[in-house]
Amino acid sequence: MKKITPLLIALAFATIQTNAQTTATADTSWKTGGIIGITFNQVSLTNWAAGGDNSIALNSIFTGFANYKKGKWGWDNGLILAYGMVQIAKEDLRKNDDRIELVSKPGYEFKKNWCISYLFNFRSQFSKGYDYNFDPRVLTSDFLAPAYIINSLGIEYKPNDNFYFYVSPVTLKTTYINVGNDVIPHLLYGVDSDKTARNEFGFYLSTRYKKDIMTNVTLFTKLDLFSNYSENPQNVDVNCELLLSLKVNKFITATVGLQAIYDDDTFVPKGKDDNGVPEYGKGLQFKESIGVGLAYNFGKAELEKK
Repeated sequence: MKKITPLLIALAFATIQTNAQTTATADTSWKTGGIIGITFNQVSLTNWAAGGDNSIALNSIFTGFANYKKGKWGWDNGLILAYGMVQIAKEDLRKNDDRIELVSKPGYEFKKNWCISYLFNFRSQFSKGYDYNFDPRVLTSDFLAPAYIINSLGIEYKPNDNFYFYVSPVTLKTTYINVGNDVIPHLLYGVDSDKTARNEFGFYLSTRYKKDIMTNVTLFTKLDLFSNYSENPQNVDVNCELLLSLKVNKFITATVGLQAIYDDDTFVPKGKDDNGVPEYGKGLQFKESIGVGLAYNFGKAELEKK
């Protein structure tokens, strides 16, 4: 598994590049493109009466797609790679963003705008994450720890390139942990400490919507829901995301992003008990980001997010 997943990511890159070259020459069945962006932020204070800390932050993101359509057959592919680091005052350098997400969705159109589709979704991160409430710090995540894998067969409604609605009663969700017998990551993500994976069979719903709400301002939303048939089906896993993008000029883009995640098998920090020991429990994860930086579009000018 550890060797196969980097190969999948590399293959996705190669597919995007190869298809981009093919599209440029003759094959119009493929639509390819993407965005590479980088954001830098610095705060430096000297004798600042109001107080505060110096900080440096650097974030980068790659988002690419390669979509195929010929006759009644289609195949949509999307790849998101993001990583960011921040240093505040004299604290250790820490990551503030870390994301790998690959989506592949081949399908056959049996009726206008309706497809029978197979969906593969892979999510993980690049590097180690820590809980700094412990001394010394405690490992909470790593590459492939966790990795979330969705294998699903369902029906998709896709009237245009800016919207789709996918529903599947036949979905296998796998949570994979690749850190040996390290107890904390296993406990945090619901995988038994003597195992490397947890499999869940259930119902899956996924939808995406993109709209240009005004000139150079684009809104993108996504929602993924999963319910485990055999264990607490009423406790639905949720992954909801909203991204507002403002194109200032050819190379400068401003973004506002919101993401909310709830996973019934994931435990999040809940503060400390009376003895000062960090506590964990089920809860909503929330991330908000605002950034202005450089962005370069390649392939199609407007990114089709999958």
